[in-house]
Amino acid sequence: SDSEADARAVVEVARYGYPRKSINCTFDRDGLNVGDTVQFTSSLLGIDNQFVVKRLRIRWPATQDKTRYMAELGEFRPDLIDYLRKS
Repeated sequence: SDSEADARAVVEVARYGYPRKSINCTFDRDGLNVGDTVQFTSSLLGIDNQFVVKRLRIRWPATQDKTRYMAELGEFRPDLIDYLRKS
């Protein structure tokens, strides 16, 4: 029906109609995996939110003794599945 289609459109726009934040960062701490959620805070950028690790790249620089990780973080938007996993 038209009312169901309108309701579905409202849900889709609310969920996907606004751009999602994405952050690329570099760090040297082990233990992060794709799919993990991390708290990212930057007063310079005005960001204090949870993000999901979408992609990781690892680099072993020849001149340094620490492994470098490059991560792409995507905005975390929990759904019912995420809530059920935590309970």
